[in-house]
Amino acid sequence: MGKKLKIAIYVLLSIIINLIFWNFIIERFIYLSEEAHLDNKIGRRGKSHKKIVFGLEGFSSIKLDSLGFNNNDYKIEKDENKKRILLLGDSFTEAYQVQREDNYCSILGNHLEDKYEVINLGISGATMAYHLFASKYISEYLQPDLVFIQVDTLQDFLLDNFLQSNWLYVEKNNSSFTIKKNYDRNSKSVRIKNKLYSFSGITGYFVIRLREFANTLCKKVDNENQTVQLDYDFLQEYIDWELNEIKSNYTNLVVLDFSGLASIGNNRFIVHESDNNSKKLDSLVINSLYKNDIKILSVDEEFNLYQEQHKIALLGFNNKIIGYGHLNEQGHKLVADIMMQYINNLNF
Repeated sequence: MGKKLKIAIYVLLSIIINLIFWNFIIERFIYLSEEAHLDNKIGRRGKSHKKIVFGLEGFSSIKLDSLGFNNNDYKIEKDENKKRILLLGDSFTEAYQVQREDNYCSILGNHLEDKYEVINLGISGATMAYHLFASKYISEYLQPDLVFIQVDTLQDFLLDNFLQSNWLYVEKNNSSFTIKKNYDRNSKSVRIKNKLYSFSGITGYFVIRLREFANTLCKKVDNENQTVQLDYDFLQEYIDWELNEIKSNYTNLVVLDFSGLASIGNNRFIVHESDNNSKKLDSLVINSLYKNDIKILSVDEEFNLYQEQHKIALLGFNNKIIGYGHLNEQGHKLVADIMMQYINNLNF
């Protein structure tokens, strides 16, 4: 065997050994996908009983429940001796950034007495279109007594629901609206990408990072070029339909509002001011919620006061950005305390 061939073999073996080693490190400490997919009954969810590792912001290593969400396994059939509380939302509720026992859903469940059961149905990127799509199944099979829908801003009730790039989106259909599935999410290229997620920690990690980079570039272009013409009559028509649909399945509904949470900037806590359009949209949503007798639980006042008084950032992590991003362990604890107080006052 020639000298050059031996060197080539040694180099190849070295590369393979390094890839195996770093793949093991990444899957154990940084990233192992939940293999999200579109379910015909409950919408976007993770793979049942899938173990995931999330270390892109904060860290968690958990096993998903039978429906593909961030819970310990539980019986789908409701225990008639317990009140069932469901928490719907996006990545703030999904809470992969902290260990399961440290997220506000788990803390709330532990604080409540045994006569309550708290279930986390948060999924990254969820919009109201997701919650509408899943509401019939959730109402029929999970039979909640109380439902919280967490939103980042009150405008989550409006424009993002029409984005056709989402897994589920809303479309105007003659005199009403309908929920549409994004069939491109099941295309061959997407299936290949999902295989990359599950095939290797290395490929999955780099797909995530490349997607984040691409999204950053797209946002810059959108922010430079996009001008939005708002049709308030259309939005009012839409939100009336939306709230009527959601209330037909959830009779006891509360909006958990994360608007206005202060982040760190210039070495101080900053709440970003809304422009006039945002204020009008917020007002439209608030008036519509009150008209439909849907309560709003806003956490911003207590949240921001706690940060100022204790000089502790309730958002962000050491491996990402302190003071910006998702709730950290202390942030989850405070949100759970706020929700606990609210539920106690309900006397339901």
